[in-house]
Parts: sequence; C-alpha cells; structure tokens
Amino acid sequence: MFIEKQGCLDNIGVSYMYLNKLDSAQFYYQKALDFINSSQKYFPEHKDFIDYSRIVVMSNQAEAYALANNSAKAELIFKQCLTEGDKTAYAFDNSQATRIALSKLYINTKQYDKASHELAIIKKGLKHKPNPEIFSYWQRFYSRVLSGKQRYREASEQLLEYAEMQYKHTLAARAENKTDVGQILAQIEQQHQIRLSEEKQKQQNVILGLTILVALSLAIITLLVWKNARNTRKNIATLISFNQVIAQKNIVLEDTVQALEGAQDQNQKFLKLIAHDLRNPIGAMSSASQLLFVEQQPSDHQKQILTIIQESSSKALSLISEILYNNSGGISLKKESVSFEEVVQSCVDMLSHKAAEKSQTIAFTFEPVLISLDREKIWRVVSNLVTNAIKFSYTNQSIRINIQHKKYSTVLSIMDQGIGIPADIRTTIFNDFTTAKRVGTAGEQTFGLGLSICKQIVEAHGGKIWAESSPGVGSTFYVELPFL
Repeated sequence: MFIEKQGCLDNIGVSYMYLNKLDSAQFYYQKALDFINSSQKYFPEHKDFIDYSRIVVMSNQAEAYALANNSAKAELIFKQCLTEGDKTAYAFDNSQATRIALSKLYINTKQYDKASHELAIIKKGLKHKPNPEIFSYWQRFYSRVLSGKQRYREASEQLLEYAEMQYKHTLAARAENKTDVGQILAQIEQQHQIRLSEEKQKQQNVILGLTILVALSLAIITLLVWKNARNTRKNIATLISFNQVIAQKNIVLEDTVQALEGAQDQNQKFLKLIAHDLRNPIGAMSSASQLLFVEQQPSDHQKQILTIIQESSSKALSLISEILYNNSGGISLKKESVSFEEVVQSCVDMLSHKAAEKSQTIAFTFEPVLISLDREKIWRVVSNLVTNAIKFSYTNQSIRINIQHKKYSTVLSIMDQGIGIPADIRTTIFNDFTTAKRVGTAGEQTFGLGLSICKQIVEAHGGKIWAESSPGVGSTFYVELPFL
C-alpha cells in the first residue's frame, strides 16, 4: 500500500512537471512527502527504503523549482538530499544522481566553478563504482563547463570523446538488438511450428472422429435397411395373403349382391303385380259400398258395417297407390312455371274439412313466387305433409303454413302442435317402409311410405326436405326448392 500510493503521487507530480504545470507538480510532490513522513512510524523496519523514497521525491521537487527559475530553493533542496542520502543504505547512488542534477542547475545558472566541483566528486565516485549512464552525463556536463569557461578546444575534445562513446554504445545496442531479434524470430518460428503441429493433431483427431462416426452411421443404416428389407418381405407375403382372401371375399360379395339385386327386382315385380291385381277388386268394394248407401236404406248397424268397409277400402287403395309409386323405377318430372302459393292453397282448401273434423285451424301466409316445378308431384308432397300435420296434431290446435324466400330458393314450412318426433327415430322418418311410423292422435293409421316419397320428389327437383321437432310440443317440416 505504501509503495503504490507514494509512487502514484510522485508520478502524478512528474507528469505535471513535464507538462510545465509546475504548481500542480509541487502540490503532488508535497502530498507524497507528507504521506512518506506520516507512514515512517508504521514501518520502522523499512527506514532505509522510506528515506530513499523521500530523497527521490525531494530531488524531483528541486528540479521543479529549477524549472520555475527558483534556483536558490532548488539548490537548498538538492543539498538537503545529499545530507539525507549519506544516512541511507543507498548513499552512493543517491549522491551520484543528486550531484548530476545539482551540476545541471549550476551550469544553467552559469556557476561553472561550483559545477566543476560537483563533477570532480562524481568522477572520483565513478572510479570507485563505474556507471555508464552517470559517466555519459558527466561527459556532456563537463564539456558544457569547459565551454562556459571558454576552454573550447578541451570542450570539443570532450564532446568528441562523448560522441565516440555514444556511438559505441549504439553499435553494441544494435548488435544486442540484432541478436535479440534473431532469438525472437527463432522463438516465433518454433512457436509457429508447435501451433502447426497442434492444429495438425487436432485435424487428425477430427478426421478420425468423423471416420468413426461415418462408419457407425453406415453400420446402423445397413442394419436398419436389412431389418426393413426382412420386414418388407414378411409384409409383402402377408399382404399377398390378405389380398387373396379379399379377392375371394369380393367374389362372394359380388355374387351375394347380384343375388340380392335379383331378389329385389323379383320382389318389386311381385309387389307391383299384387298391388295392381288388388286395386281393381278393392276399388269395386269401395264403389259397391257407396252405391248401397245411395240406393238402399241401410239400418244403423248396416251403416256402421258399410262405413268400416269404405274406410278400409280407402286405406287399402292409398297403400296400393304408394307401393306402386315407390316402385315406379324413378321419378320423371314435367316442370312448368307455377305459382307455388296456389299449389299450397289448393291443398289447404282440400284438407280443411279433415282439420275441421278435429276442430283444427290452418293458417297460411306466403310471399308470392313463380317457380319451375312439377305441379302434380309437388302437390302430392304438400298434401302428404299437411295430412301428417293434421294427423299428429291434437284437437283445437292450429297448423301454420308459410312460404318464405331466400336468395336463390324458396322455403315452405309446415308447423304443427302435435306429439312431436322422438330423437331416436328422427333420422329414419324419410326411409322406405320406415319402422318409425306411429298412430295419429285420433287413431289414424300410417304406412311408412309418405315421407320417403316426398323426399324422392323434392330431391328430384334439386331441393331438400328436413324436420325439426320437440316431443310433446310439435314438429316443423321444411321443403326448400331452388328457383331454377
């Protein structure tokens, strides 16, 4: 701590002195001296070193006074340094350096006799302990003293001797530097070779590592390819076996489908034949029962029997008509531009008496529209949906029918307040001969074909039909038909 701080303060003073800021230099020199003096009691075992440090700072302080042209103060401090220096272990070195600085002060102030005296003491010391640097100063300063005393010839000889010595020192330094440079170059070359060797070793290690890695990768890839090839052969054999089984199953399935299609064709032909053969006698039964009502005066019991015959024959004829229609082998349309609301209104007018039998009302609202459709087939769709609404609604309820337009289509909605459709059968109500058929609120029977036929007709027109329902609340059926 002592060495660093006093050295730092002294160096700051020297820096300011070289900048010719002498007041600042003196300030830091004094701070260094104060610190040295205050620290001496803490380091009694280092008294010689502390005294030497003080003399160095005092010498710098004296030089600053000399630069400030205060030669008297500078001379006083230099002499104090000589007195103090004689008491230290570094007395000779201190004395020689201080006398050189004091000689310079005397020469600059033209006190040549005093300078000669100090230089004589220095020369005597050099004989006791040679010092090339001090001797160089001595030569230069002594030549200046001789010149100051106008002994120019001796001064010139002294300068020549000084120059020759400096030249020898320069040659020696160059030779030493040359030797040092050669050694440095040799060391650099050696270090370069060492680095090259190390880099080569690293490269060899990297190449070896990469070689091992590539070899391991190739081994793993080879193993995976071999396993994959073995598994592929097994998989191919398994696939071939499965393919053979599937091919056999396909043959059986095709035979089964063909048999089913043939059976279905036979079944449809059989149904058509039966329906066609039954329609005429049942129609005759219905006509005969009506004739008995007109021409005879039946009793109440007979009227009851005739009524049952008429209702049964009517239901049978309806079922036969639906069977024949459903098995007609496709729907052909005869489209024409029709007022859609007129088709719906004709159905409402025709079925109003059925609604009245159950004390029901039908409310019809619409937006007029002309649409291309098959009048007869769409009338059948509307009639079927309105009939179902009447059939499955309770007495004293209202049925609401509405026609509303969209951008490219028109939508018919028929809403009842009836028994509704349970969720578990809602997706099957449009199937052929559906098992979702139920009895109406007044015991009306259904055959399970009406909604299937409606779906076929609507889809043939490029439209769609669907239902929304809440059990116990009612159902709404929608029919959407495109304008074109």
